[in-house]
Amino acid sequence: MAEKGKATVLGRAELAEALRVTPMRITKWASMGMPVAFRGGRGVESKYNLQAVLAWRSQQQNLVVGGGDAPSTSLNLGEERARLARAQTARTMLDIAKRRRELLPRDEVVRDGKAVIGAVRAKLLAMPSRLVQMGIVEAVNRPRLEAYLYEAMEEMSRWKTRLELLEQQ
Repeated sequence: MAEKGKATVLGRAELAEALRVTPMRITKWASMGMPVAFRGGRGVESKYNLQAVLAWRSQQQNLVVGGGDAPSTSLNLGEERARLARAQTARTMLDIAKRRRELLPRDEVVRDGKAVIGAVRAKLLAMPSRLVQMGIVEAVNRPRLEAYLYEAMEEMSRWKTRLELLEQQ
């Protein structure tokens, strides 16, 4: 590796190693317009300014991939297609689950949940009277049992969903 002032000038193999790509990729990029500090010939290796190449790569990575052969190794068309296929599969699975009524709209779940909670509340509030009528609880203990049930329901009413907890942060 040769140093010229502040510029780091590298051969093809050294540049490939520095960028963690193959030497053939360096040749391909050079044919696509990557800056070459010194163009070699037969038996003479080309040299590349590392800073100029890094700037060129950064510029190439910021370009919109238009279906051509993008020089950037970080833009992989196969990986992007696979990611798109996974997203489409997930959406299809959600649509199927909705049609099968395995997934319900949020408003239906909330409405049904409120109905269940209301029914449970009514049963809990009727419990002290029923227990006194059945002789399981003495009438003198009824107010304490009612107070305990109200305390428990008050505590449960402060329960938060994960979404509500996240929104508070």
